[in-house]
This record gives sequence, C-alpha cells and structure tokens, in this order.
Amino acid sequence: MKRTMTLLMLIFAAIMAHAQLINIVSVKQNDNQVTISYDMVGIRGAQDISILCSTNGGANFHVPVKTASGDIGQGVQPGGRKTVVWDVLKDVQSLHTNEAVFKISATPSASNNTGGGSSTGSFTMDFDGMTLKVNSIKRTGDAVKFAFKLTSTGSDQEAFIHKNHVRMIDNEGNVYDSEIKISLGSAVRESWVRQNLIKGVPMKGELQFDNIPKSTKEIAVLEMRINSTSQQQRQISIPQNQQNQQNVQY
Repeated sequence: MKRTMTLLMLIFAAIMAHAQLINIVSVKQNDNQVTISYDMVGIRGAQDISILCSTNGGANFHVPVKTASGDIGQGVQPGGRKTVVWDVLKDVQSLHTNEAVFKISATPSASNNTGGGSSTGSFTMDFDGMTLKVNSIKRTGDAVKFAFKLTSTGSDQEAFIHKNHVRMIDNEGNVYDSEIKISLGSAVRESWVRQNLIKGVPMKGELQFDNIPKSTKEIAVLEMRINSTSQQQRQISIPQNQQNQQNVQY
C-alpha cells in the first residue's frame, strides 16, 4: 500500500500545569518528516517527553509520535532549544490534514537526582543540512566534555569544525575559546577536524574545554560553526566533578 502524507497548516499546542510549560517554537515539514522545535520553560530536572498529534484542530489527540529522533523519550534535560524529528509514515499509513495540532507532555524522569549531584545534559543544534545531538556533558577535573553525534540530514557531505569557531561564555562573562580539543569519528585534534558524513548515519564526536573553574556551574552560551553555519545553545548546566561528589557523599 502506498503511503502518503500532506500537512498544510500546522497549529501548535502545549500546556502544562502551574508555571511549567512546553513552548513549541516551530513545526516544519520536509517530505515525510516533521521537525518540531520546543523550549522547556520553568522545568527542573530530567523529563520524559511524549508527543501526540491531532488531525482535527485539537478536538482529540489520537496519533502518537513514536518513530522519532532527538529530544523525545526518557531523560531529556531542560535548557536550550529542543528538536524532535518525526518519521511520520513509519507510524501511520497516511496523513492528510490542514488542522494538525501537536501536544507535548513532560513528566519527571524516575532517574531525577534531587540531591544536586552530577547530571548529564542533552540538546540538539541544527546546522545547514546537519544535526548535532549532544548526548551527555561530563566534567573531569578542570575539563568539560560534550559527547555528541553529528548526522547529515540532506545528502552525503563533508563536515569541517575548527576551534577558532567554537567558544563558551559562562554566566559571569568568562570566555573559553582557546584550550579546546575536538574529535569527530577517527579524527582527534586540538585545532580542527574534517570528516565525510553519509546521509542519515550519525558519527560520534567530542568537544572538550580545558581549564574550566570548579565554580562554573552554568554556561550562558555555547557557540560553534560547522562548515559555514553558526549556531548557539544557551543556558547549559555543567555537572559537578565526579570525585567531588563522592567526597560529599561520604
């Protein structure tokens, strides 16, 4: 059976109780995929994110978003713009509507650590034809490491990252842009990496900043450029050093 899809006019809906809410920023269709971008406002701790789609203007939400990648499912950390890519026709045979409404729900993850210990973060940055998904943030001594996967969403293409186009600024105004190490696939360098990406196949990488003071807990902005496209990620929580946490526990 032929699978078909038409989404003409997209309406957004997302409401949570009290001051906590999910703010849907944009919804875009590209062939048979829908990309949903959202912010988590007033939410603390990791959340389990689920999304439902309505085809009748929000009268009822009967299409669950299941076959999706990005900031959906268990353990999504607040902070920064979130992105979900839904492969629509893997969930439904067809979808034709001009009254699509998306509802995002967030519930605290069972793994939430309310004692202020180490946490891992995740967020997505969209570049021209590429998506960078940070899976975790770790602190080891004075080094902060962002582990990520870089995926080409358009076609096979080359990805180039240079440390001169990467920097962090913390909430006190301190800039970290010199002692940086970059890895992408098998390439590991302190200045730049270049790799050929295959469409739809993620490649692992790591971005490491050295000499980050122990007092730094929040990053105001992470800025980086891949090829000719620059993006920013704001308000990133930096976890505590694992060794320091163990000392506190004892």
